[in-house]
Amino acid sequence: MKLFIVRHGDTEHIQKQLVMGWTGSELTADGKNQANKLADQLADKKIDLIISSDLNRTRQTAEILSEKLGAPLIFDWLLRERRNGSLENKSNVELDWERYNIENDKNKKLGIEPISNIVKRAQAFLNGLKFLPVSAKNIVVISHSGFINSLLFELDNQHRYRKIGHMEIIAKEAK
Repeated sequence: MKLFIVRHGDTEHIQKQLVMGWTGSELTADGKNQANKLADQLADKKIDLIISSDLNRTRQTAEILSEKLGAPLIFDWLLRERRNGSLENKSNVELDWERYNIENDKNKKLGIEPISNIVKRAQAFLNGLKFLPVSAKNIVVISHSGFINSLLFELDNQHRYRKIGHMEIIAKEAK
């Protein structure tokens, strides 16, 4: 099965440079246009299924794709971005992410989800793909930059963390 892994479109929070996570943020007009252009790019791929995070920004992106591509849509909470606890809705301009990426009691008290949890969610998501019908050969997966990096690492342990662009299509074979 082929996965077309995509990050959601541009959002209001991104425009305001706010930390997201599980916080809801709507797509901007540009984000909606990006989703429509993405659907055009995927039109010749014969998409059988779209699986999306259930957060607003991915949900809106997925609904646009589903409507334009005529593909069924499933929402899966496993695809959510990292929960950033009390950092959410705060400015991300000068945040020291290295400090918050450490699994310790201080970050736990802030409500920051450990990266190990994201890895476990990525593993669970990939494991669940084997229960899809064999007819689901081409699947669009819509998620968030942090989760996508964990997913890509699970698919290829040579992957190195990087910022995933809006509507960037990453094609990968799933086993």
